[in-house]
Amino acid sequence: METIGNIIWILIGGIWTALAYAIAGAVFYVTIAGVPLRRISFRMAGAVAGTVRQGST
Repeated sequence: METIGNIIWILIGGIWTALAYAIAGAVFYVTIAGVPLRRISFRMAGAVAGTVRQGST
């Protein structure tokens, strides 16, 4: 059951959320004002993508 939930999460929202955070992090790398936010964006992208690997329980 946990595997099915992880597959549904990655297909419906997980991949898009992680991609959005990664793109935001890349934009923050370009801007000077985004310096403090760039690491946070990439950490959030990893956390969103990591929920599937670690399990959602």
